[in-house]
Amino acid sequence: MISQNQYNPASLAVKSTLLLSSTLIIFAAASLTPALPAMQEQFQNVDNVGLWVKLVIAIPSLFILLGSPIIGIAVDHIGRKKILMISIILFGFFGVLGFFIPSLFGILVSRALVGLTTAGITISVTTLIGDYYSGETRVKVLGLQVAFIGIGAVIALVIGGIVADLNWRNSFLIHLLAFLLLPAIFVFIKEPERTSKIQFSSVTELDKTTLSHPRSVDIEVPKKLLAFIYLTALIAELTLYLIPVHLPFYLQEMTGTNAKESSIAIASMALFLIIGSLLFAKIKERFNYVIVVVLSLGLVSIGYEIVGFVNNYVLALIGLAICGLGGGLLVPNLDSWLTSTVPSSYRGRAVGGLTASTFLGQFLSPILSQPLIQKLDVDLYTQYGLVYIISGCILTIFVLITLIIEVVRHLNSEV
Repeated sequence: MISQNQYNPASLAVKSTLLLSSTLIIFAAASLTPALPAMQEQFQNVDNVGLWVKLVIAIPSLFILLGSPIIGIAVDHIGRKKILMISIILFGFFGVLGFFIPSLFGILVSRALVGLTTAGITISVTTLIGDYYSGETRVKVLGLQVAFIGIGAVIALVIGGIVADLNWRNSFLIHLLAFLLLPAIFVFIKEPERTSKIQFSSVTELDKTTLSHPRSVDIEVPKKLLAFIYLTALIAELTLYLIPVHLPFYLQEMTGTNAKESSIAIASMALFLIIGSLLFAKIKERFNYVIVVVLSLGLVSIGYEIVGFVNNYVLALIGLAICGLGGGLLVPNLDSWLTSTVPSSYRGRAVGGLTASTFLGQFLSPILSQPLIQKLDVDLYTQYGLVYIISGCILTIFVLITLIIEVVRHLNSEV
C-alpha cells in the first residue's frame, strides 16, 4: 500500500516528478530544430517549403493556443492528474508518428496533435505547482521548473542534433522518452482537494485543518494584471522563438554549420536559461515582479543585438547566452506572479490563458518574421541578422514603456 508521505508535496519524489514532466514542454520544438535544414532539403519540391518546414515546430504552438482555454477548464473540473497522464500518453504517441509519415503536410497534422497534448502537460503541471506550494517555496519550485525545461531543451537539442545528422526523421523518436514518466505520475502525484474558498496555509503540506474548516476568502480575479502578464508573455515568445525557427539557417549562412553545431548553439542558450531560472529566487527577493520583467527582457534585447550584428559563431554564442539568462528569469517570474495572484479555483484557467499567450507568440513568430526576411532586398545572412536586430529594438521599446509606467505608479503611491 502506498504511504501517504509519498503524496507530501515537499517530498523529493513529488517535486522530481513534476519537474521531469516539465521537461516535455520544450520537446515539441527543441527535438526537431536541428533537423529543419535537412527536412527542407527533403521536401524542396513543395511550394513555399521554407515557411512550411518552419511551421513544423511552430504549428504545435497554434494548437496549444487553441486548446489551452478548454484544457484550462478541464484541469479545473476533471482534475490535474488525469489531464497530465492522458496528455503524456498522447504526446508520446503523436510525437513518434512523424517518423513514419511520408508527407510534409501529414507531419504538420501530427505536430498539431502534439501541440494539444503539450498544452495539457503545461497547464496541469504548472497548476499543480501552484496548488501544492505557496510563498517562497512556490517561487523556488517555479524557478526549478524553468531550469528543468532548459535541461529538457539541452537533452532534446543535443540528441536531436546527433540523430538528425544520421537521418532527420530520427528526431521524432525522442518523444518516446515521455512514456518513462507515467509510473512516477501514477504513484507520486495526488489530485489536490480544491474549493473556491480554500487557502492553504502551509508551503510544504496541505493543511488538513483548513480542508476541514475552509475559511471564506473573497478574491477577485485581477483582470488588468492578467492582461499585462499575458501581453508580456506574447511579446517575449514572439521574439524568443526566433531562435529555434531561424537560427539553424542563420548559422548555416554565417559559417556553414551543420545540425550538431546548430543544436549546440541553441543548447548554450538553454544552458543559460537554466542558470537564469536558478538565480530567479534570489533576484525576486530584491526586486518586485515588474522590475524582474524589465531586467529579463532587457537582457534578451541586448543578446539579440549581439546575435544580429556579429559574423562569428563564438560571438553568436555569447549573445545567445545573454538571451537565455533573460528568458530564464522571465518565465518563472510570470508563472509566480500569476499563480500567487489568482484563487485556486480559477488557477487552471488563468494558467491556460498564460499558456495560450505564450504559444500564440511562438506560432506568430515565423508567420510574421518569414515575410520580413523574404522582402528584405539583401543577402540571406543579412536578412536573418536584421530580424534579430529589429526584435531587440522592439523589446527595448517595451521595456522602456514598462519601466516608465512602473516609475509613475511608484511616484503616485508616494503622493
